[in-house]
Amino acid sequence: LGWIHALPQGFPPPGYRFAVDAATPTVRTLERPFLRGENFTGIIDGFLVSTDVEVLEVRTFDLAFRFSDHQPVLLRLRLP
Repeated sequence: LGWIHALPQGFPPPGYRFAVDAATPTVRTLERPFLRGENFTGIIDGFLVSTDVEVLEVRTFDLAFRFSDHQPVLLRLRLP
């Protein structure tokens, strides 16, 4: 797919990391109404957080793409 790209080498920069829910897809293709197992799905939505932030939870809400081509992602964190 033309809209999927690899992240640049060296990203994220030192002192940062990704917080993602690797268990649930966050995006889908739009060529047809969503049908699980037929549309392409992937994980592109998440958060870039610095190492001084404590990630408590990252959770994608599986709404079967009912309202959008993306699914909502929750981040709970603790600041020092």
